[in-house]
Amino acid sequence: MNRKKWIVVLVIAFLLTAIGAGVAIGMTNIKKTSDEFTIKPGQLIDIKLEENPSTGYSWSVSISNNDVVEVARDYFAEGLPIIGGGGEHIWKIKGLEKGVATLTFSYSRSWEENRTIEEKTFTIRVK
Repeated sequence: MNRKKWIVVLVIAFLLTAIGAGVAIGMTNIKKTSDEFTIKPGQLIDIKLEENPSTGYSWSVSISNNDVVEVARDYFAEGLPIIGGGGEHIWKIKGLEKGVATLTFSYSRSWEENRTIEEKTFTIRVK
């Protein structure tokens, strides 16, 4: 094999090893973050999370108190128009009545049980 082919083979082997290690680490250590917002009844805020559906991963959300806030709209905004490119999943959250609600976002593949690789929690206070 000539030198160029060996370099290509080594680069591909390195990338596959790095991707495999990243997946293994992600499956065992969930990255968790949290944030807090205060809004008024009727007010809308945007929550934007990076998402790449071409990997099979997507965000899902659960709300602790549906009387305090609701998802008024959610959609995916594509990033750069490249194959396999991601974008942002955007939720418009509306304050309904005074109180506190926790929104928990989980990044996982729908067909895999207990395989969340990232979790983000937002506490919304409606005053």
